[in-house]
Amino acid sequence: MGRETRGSPETLFFCSPDAIAHAHAPAATMHAAARARPLVTAPAAGPPRPPPVLLPNRRAVPAWTNDVAASSSASSSSSPGGRPLRFRKAAASNSDKPGGLDEAEIQALLRKYDTAASPETPTPQPRGKQAPPPKQKGGVRKAAPATAAPPAGNGTFLLCALCLAVFVADNVLHLPGTGALHLVHGSGRLLSPWPTLFSHAFAHANWQHLSANLFPLLVFGKLVEETEGAAGVLLAYLLTAAGAALASVWLTPGPAVVSVGASGAVFGLFSIAVLTRFSADPRRLLEFFVLGQFVVSQVLGEARAQAAGGTLMGGLAVSHVAHLAGALAGVLLVLSLRAVPEPPTAPPDA
Repeated sequence: MGRETRGSPETLFFCSPDAIAHAHAPAATMHAAARARPLVTAPAAGPPRPPPVLLPNRRAVPAWTNDVAASSSASSSSSPGGRPLRFRKAAASNSDKPGGLDEAEIQALLRKYDTAASPETPTPQPRGKQAPPPKQKGGVRKAAPATAAPPAGNGTFLLCALCLAVFVADNVLHLPGTGALHLVHGSGRLLSPWPTLFSHAFAHANWQHLSANLFPLLVFGKLVEETEGAAGVLLAYLLTAAGAALASVWLTPGPAVVSVGASGAVFGLFSIAVLTRFSADPRRLLEFFVLGQFVVSQVLGEARAQAAGGTLMGGLAVSHVAHLAGALAGVLLVLSLRAVPEPPTAPPDA
């Protein structure tokens, strides 16, 4: 054991006796030992080796791989790169052939090994094309992610915009022909064309009349559109407006009465917004009670005003009959749609 001091702490090293003797041996002795060491000679030339087998999209696999593997001291069954020596048996049985493997054997090996690709390896797709969606167990394809639904409120905004546009054309610009939108009736008969059963719901007498209808139309229209969609709120608005107009024609006395306003259709939206939220869902049920108590109070107020002989707004008589009829039309519309059986659902694609 030697000892060397290189500052602090000390470094200890160990040497064997043979190493010490070898270090002190003369150079001539070492050269003599090197000359006495046998040289490694190349193996004797044997029969010509067959050419390698070329596979598509793979490196060349020589047919004499079996000889190299047999002469190796390692008994591993794979090549240095980790790939199996697939043609070992075939090369051993065909080593005496001048060309190695014939064409039929090569094709058989290609079918055996090249087509047995891993099922998890994705097949490259041409640029601009996409692979079909993967399939689940049982052959059913995975559902594609759902697209985002259009924002609710488009139908309600369209109704409000039409009311504003007709008001400007009729009351501000006084355009000719706007009077044809008004509902005219008397003595239980419709004196104006039948399209006025729908068009009168977009016309208003003055700004106070329009302002009183726009706010509930915007609020309850969006509530109906949340459950029935844009087409649903448009259809509900027109049908309940027609129901309110028919009741006003039949029940309002007078030789000639002009009816305008969206209030009948708005009361129809009141009923639809409440009834469509009646369900076992606690959140929907809460909305049902909150909206329901407001709608019930409005309907009862209209009934009391009608029993008292009616009211005036801006010097014009309010048609409470049309309000009550619009609310009733909304109830009948919801009950009628619920009575219609739902179409059968299509089975999932196999």
